[in-house]
Amino acid sequence: MTTPSFYADDRAWFAANPGCKYRIRRARVGEWPVQSTKGWIIYSAVKKIPGGRMRVPFDCSAALPDNCRDKFAKRVFNAVRASDVAALRRALAPLLDEKINRDMATCALYESLGFTTVGAAAESLGQPIEFVKERVISGDLEHVMQDNGRGWISTESLARVAASQVAAPAAASSTRNSDHTSDKSPE
Repeated sequence: MTTPSFYADDRAWFAANPGCKYRIRRARVGEWPVQSTKGWIIYSAVKKIPGGRMRVPFDCSAALPDNCRDKFAKRVFNAVRASDVAALRRALAPLLDEKINRDMATCALYESLGFTTVGAAAESLGQPIEFVKERVISGDLEHVMQDNGRGWISTESLARVAASQVAAPAAASSTRNSDHTSDKSPE
């Protein structure tokens, strides 16, 4: 039986990069019995282990650079292996800032990872952009900034802030009603 070419390729890559323990690369034809249901690119996250290598597949909507930094590849590998989507999103975000072309594919990738633009976040909250910036500074909103100055807000943190906005007026309204009723004491 013939050894698949990706085994030899990984072996050679780790031999040429002895300081690395992790690698991210596009999956090879026939490597995984899965296909992306969204038409995205299938990748292999590879970990060097004693006596071999461990591989896990994941898909992504945009092209990632081959042979990413070891620290980044480790975070991606561990997130994929644990099926932790939030951790994968956090691991990919810095790479997007450093490596990926700032075009529509980048926007689609950020959105597919659960981020929205600062402007869209302000619009969905019905607040000015300054409000969103204040919430980023306070830590209420998870934020990623591209080197070109475009900011992205986590849609999960946006939902939490939106829920707190709905809760705050309701609490204020009940306080006003209780204050109002206390003014109607018998004379």
